Amino acid sequence: MINTLQYAKKLEGVGYSREQAEAHVEIMVEVVEDQLVTKEDFKNLRDVTKQDFRDLKVEMDSRFDRVDQEFRAVRYEMQQLEQRLTIKLGGMLAAGIAILATLIHLKF
Repeated sequence: MINTLQYAKKLEGVGYSREQAEAHVEIMVEVVEDQLVTKEDFKNLRDVTKQDFRDLKVEMDSRFDRVDQEFRAVRYEMQQLEQRLTIKLGGMLAAGIAILATLIHLKF
């Protein structure tokens, strides 16, 4: 913090009147105090930041849960598709073997 008495005396020492020095000190104190950050300011910022991070975590957890659910749904659909393709391929293979067996039987 500014030592206002010492500052005013230095101004008086270089030729300022007492009234000018006091006015100058008051203006400087107002300007400096408006720019200073207090412990309370830091505490408030910390509290707000902590809450912001908690809110962000909740939001991200929710989004990750939705993505996980979507992924599980897609994986289930892929498994279903794989089963259908396996059945169709098996059916086609069986039909091909039956046709081939019929052709071979007809030739002999």
